[in-house]
Amino acid sequence: SQRSVDGGQSYNLVSLYDDTVVHTVVPVLDEPTISWVSADESRRLLELEEVMIEESHVAAARAAERAAVYSTVWDVASN
Repeated sequence: SQRSVDGGQSYNLVSLYDDTVVHTVVPVLDEPTISWVSADESRRLLELEEVMIEESHVAAARAAERAAVYSTVWDVASN
C-alpha cells in the first residue's frame, strides 16, 4: 500500500530480507494522511501499466519448500 502524509519531517527505514527489500518513510510528527492507496489498488495500477515485478529466486524457492510441506489443520473445537 502507499500513503501520503502532509508533513515535512521523516526518516527512511530500509528493511533487507533474503528475498526482498522494503522501504518505508516514517514521519517524525503526527501529521494527517492526505491520500492512501491499498495494496490491491497498487497491484491493479501496475497491471494496468503492464509493469511486471519478477519473483526473486529466494522467494520462489521458499514458496516451493512451503508447498512441499504436508500439514494438517485439526478442528479442536469439534472434539
